[in-house]
Amino acid sequence: MWSFRKPVIIKNTTKFRANTFGFYAFNGKSVTTTYANSKRESALDFLQRIREANPFTHIIVILDNFSSHRTEEVAITAEILDIELIFLPPYSPQLNPIEIIWKSIKRVVSTIFFKNQDEFIEKVKISFVQFAKDKSFCRAWMAEFVKEEVQ
Repeated sequence: MWSFRKPVIIKNTTKFRANTFGFYAFNGKSVTTTYANSKRESALDFLQRIREANPFTHIIVILDNFSSHRTEEVAITAEILDIELIFLPPYSPQLNPIEIIWKSIKRVVSTIFFKNQDEFIEKVKISFVQFAKDKSFCRAWMAEFVKEEVQ
């Protein structure tokens, strides 16, 4: 392209936010959904969705130390649903295999122009489902911490 003036680059600087919760199942069904916020009520609802998707299996959920994850109500609900909560040490996302999925999703969505938030959220959900099918994200973690083979 030739121009006698300085070319003008037009960029889309619109930012969309998706409060997305994800459960990356090593053995079972992964779950993802978005909420209006990341408050306690959202965490409670998400635990219920995890149990509904995996009704007959022992469930362990690895969590960071986000305040809504640490409420007494979340702990009680998890116990009622027979979901074991494992909290990571502070500032240690490298210990959580789902963080690799989130990083991969960010790489995908960073290259796409989205017309609206709904389109953005849909792409995040589709990407999560695709990446969660790939158990390579958890193989090294399982070998290190669980010492058993992932199916």
